[in-house]
Amino acid sequence: MDVQKNNLAFVFMGGFSRLGPNFGVLNACHQATRMGFQPPDYAVGSSAGNIDLLIGSQWDEESLKIAREVMLNLERKHFASLHPQLKRKLALELAATTALLLPTHLIPNKTLRYGTALLLAGLAYYSEERMLEALFKSPSLLVYDNLVKLLSRMVNFDKVFDSPLKIEVPSVNLNKAGWTLDTLYDPTMHLKGWSVMNNFEPQFVNLEPAVRKQRMINAVVNGARVFGFFNPGQDENGDYITDTAALSNIPIQFAVRRGYTNIVVFMYNCTGEGITSDSLDMLVKALPRNFDVVTSENTRKTTLGYLRVNNDLDELEKQERSMRELEKVLDYPQVDEVVKASVRRYLREKRESDRRLSYAGKQRINLLLVRSDYLPVTNFSSFTKDDIETGMLIGEKAFWDNVRTIEKMRTSIVKAL
Repeated sequence: MDVQKNNLAFVFMGGFSRLGPNFGVLNACHQATRMGFQPPDYAVGSSAGNIDLLIGSQWDEESLKIAREVMLNLERKHFASLHPQLKRKLALELAATTALLLPTHLIPNKTLRYGTALLLAGLAYYSEERMLEALFKSPSLLVYDNLVKLLSRMVNFDKVFDSPLKIEVPSVNLNKAGWTLDTLYDPTMHLKGWSVMNNFEPQFVNLEPAVRKQRMINAVVNGARVFGFFNPGQDENGDYITDTAALSNIPIQFAVRRGYTNIVVFMYNCTGEGITSDSLDMLVKALPRNFDVVTSENTRKTTLGYLRVNNDLDELEKQERSMRELEKVLDYPQVDEVVKASVRRYLREKRESDRRLSYAGKQRINLLLVRSDYLPVTNFSSFTKDDIETGMLIGEKAFWDNVRTIEKMRTSIVKAL
């Protein structure tokens, strides 16, 4: 991919609370193009962020207007529903429990009366056991069938694959992810374990329209399969695929791999990933919180990693400038030859040592972490229309607050040692 003309990439993080803000950013970005703003050439997302990217990549006012109305009227049922296997067992459990309320005491025959009561109690016990067994043996608690149908209806995939905005949708391949001590220092490890779909490479664009549509939907949905709630999806090779955030909720490396050095990460101030005093006495509260804590910590480490590499590369460049100044001493005739030899040895050894540093060959990334007002605390099972709308407004404001900084990023010169 040629990034020389437009070296700017957007990264949209995942998490349901970012669904509204991410759409708000894309909507504001589209509006800004009418005022002369040059939009990014490339964007990559994580988890729910890929839902926004898919919708936003249609990149026309009418589609975004329709999408906004759809998103404001979303309900839980549009995202997830109980796994069919659990639904059947639950129906049996409810039927058996309800049967216990039958007026068996009105049966005249004593033997038949007690026999019927015992039979109903046994049926209730059996159905409860089957329900518990199904709970532990079911592929997942929830399924995304409704989300698949929603995306199929609301997204024009011809517009997605003809979009001026190149989007990349990564998800985690559970069969390929992981490492051992033998692969600890493998420089390609950060690219392994990923399944990727995009709207710009010929291998995807040239597929039959129906095939590429389904592949893109599968990629988006698989990348949003929150582990603990959803079973993994499967790709065309039969590998099992899950939530992008299982490895990284801030997939900057995909933009870096494509050659981008000016990268904007829409991080926001996500209240749900910070410290909380909420009571976590129920599974439906504790599971999302566990997921958020793990994801948040991985994001913190990844973010600090990029910032530290940038810092170290800056320091390395300062040292190189100092050494070039020191080299000028070698041209002074009044300096003793023994001193010159010592200086040459020092410079040679110092540069050799610098080349061995783990960050020495890396590219400096011009990174902007976009903050925002605090987001409403939401998840896919607990949100309101006001939450989504508030999130959109926060995202739009975050974009407009940073649009000048984003424009200036294109003129920045990023140096590599």
